[in-house]
Amino acid sequence: RYAYSSRLKEVDPIPKLWFSLAVLLVCLFSESISVGLVTALVMGALTVGLGGQRPKTVLHFLKIPLAFLIIGCATIVLRPVSEETEALCAFRLLGRFRWGITVGYLRMGLMVFCKALGAISAMYFLSLNTPVTDLTMALERLHVPRLLVELMELIYRFIFVLMDTAGRIRVAQES
Repeated sequence: RYAYSSRLKEVDPIPKLWFSLAVLLVCLFSESISVGLVTALVMGALTVGLGGQRPKTVLHFLKIPLAFLIIGCATIVLRPVSEETEALCAFRLLGRFRWGITVGYLRMGLMVFCKALGAISAMYFLSLNTPVTDLTMALERLHVPRLLVELMELIYRFIFVLMDTAGRIRVAQES
């Protein structure tokens, strides 16, 4: 629904696909926190400015990945540390294990968070501005193996079947 209401829906999907892929790769291969943050901001601005999506919509879609990112990055930041390691903060768990946050762990967690956020923003730019039917036709024009494109179409179709079934189950439970 959002892709069909986008101002970029009429733009050829192949340039949008290549652009999103290039931004995704730059973000993933960069070892910089600022690249991830700038990517997230620029792709969000393009989705809102060029695509015409509301900022509230983009932020709504970021909620679920942000929850996973926060939990995942917390496990990177908070780790077991030895007695000799200088930690920003540390505590004992069960009296035996010392857990803490070091500058290195904090930097690594922040870098992973920013890289993933930038990558998600690049993919949201593509998905919120390109209808799936256009995307699958573009993949066929790019000679992506037919089996892969058909699997993508099949999975996309079953998302709606699953949503319909979940809605019917909910109505039945409420009844």
